[in-house]
Amino acid sequence: MKKLLLLIASCLLFFSCSEDPKPWEQDREPAVTPSNPNTPGDENNQGNTTQTLPGEHGKKDKLHVDGRWLCNEAGEHVNLHGFWQTYSPWFNGEAWGVTNWTNYDVDKCLDYNKRQIDQILSSGWKMDFMRLHMDPYWSLSRTRPWPTDRQEYEDFDESLFIKYLDQVFVPMVEYCISKGLYVVLMPGYSAPECIEYGDLFFNVLEKLWTNISKHPKLCNNTDVMFEILNEPRQIKANGVAGANDDAHNKELTRYMQYFVDLIRQNASNIIWVPGTGYQSQYAGYATYKLKGKDLGFAVHCYPGWYGSDAEKESAELGGTMGGGYDSFQNGWNAQIAPAAEIAPIMVTEMDWLLLNMISLGVRVLQEKQVVVDLVQTSNILPTILVM
Repeated sequence: MKKLLLLIASCLLFFSCSEDPKPWEQDREPAVTPSNPNTPGDENNQGNTTQTLPGEHGKKDKLHVDGRWLCNEAGEHVNLHGFWQTYSPWFNGEAWGVTNWTNYDVDKCLDYNKRQIDQILSSGWKMDFMRLHMDPYWSLSRTRPWPTDRQEYEDFDESLFIKYLDQVFVPMVEYCISKGLYVVLMPGYSAPECIEYGDLFFNVLEKLWTNISKHPKLCNNTDVMFEILNEPRQIKANGVAGANDDAHNKELTRYMQYFVDLIRQNASNIIWVPGTGYQSQYAGYATYKLKGKDLGFAVHCYPGWYGSDAEKESAELGGTMGGGYDSFQNGWNAQIAPAAEIAPIMVTEMDWLLLNMISLGVRVLQEKQVVVDLVQTSNILPTILVM
């Protein structure tokens, strides 16, 4: 939660709206499973219309946003279920005493992470998207001292990012799509304690999205979606740090609108927009609305958030600690529902308790090598929750 890569995340796309029956009050809609061959991009897309990635999603499965729903071309509502990966030796095994690859070894990195995807899919997990974290391991200046108190983004090397975007991240995007997965691309640099319009982190993010949105294999590719940044906490408005009040909500919309517009100059991909409070605060978007089409919100949800039960109270706001379901629902209604009533939401990180459940079952499931790999490598964990 506080450090992006210390989390073992799972992903879930679902929707909420106070005017319609709640998910527990109506029959669940079946997920739409991608199956058709890929077709060229829509010639009406903005910017560069080049689309060269192989894909499994035909015109029927081309996604777009319609109101608060994610839909395919037939207008059917789509629920996606997925996992996420990151690409550094530490999080690909070294943290658990296993060396699978090291020293910027592109081939071994790709081979290792492709195997993880294969094991998930071959073991029967019904996944149809992956959140791809563009790990800063590949774009940190080689002269960066270690250890250091500097924020990682302060040592961002754009030339390295461009190099490894082509050598690591795009090949992994291609592989995911070849397996029938949609891809959500997310920059590797998590937000600092407080973001500010025009500051150094803003400038780094600007360079990242300029390069990503102009890339001929990514821009306008209907199998690829963009998540603007990971876990902003506070934002400065009129020189004062804060979050989730009128002035800071207005400034947050201005900040995110800049990156929506930057991406739209080059690409028409679906964009997922974060909120403050580690991606837990979205009510301001209902008042200060973002402009543009094919926009949704990327939300995080962990134990203790929105008033849910947990062993220790979490800093993320909402509800009363230990209040059970009612408290969680009240917190969710206050922080998420206002945004979910106007656009789809994608939960891109959630409950690590699923990992604990898997860990406890490892001894019983030793013959299921994929389960052991999931626990040891900590770079993939599918969700089992559907709402």
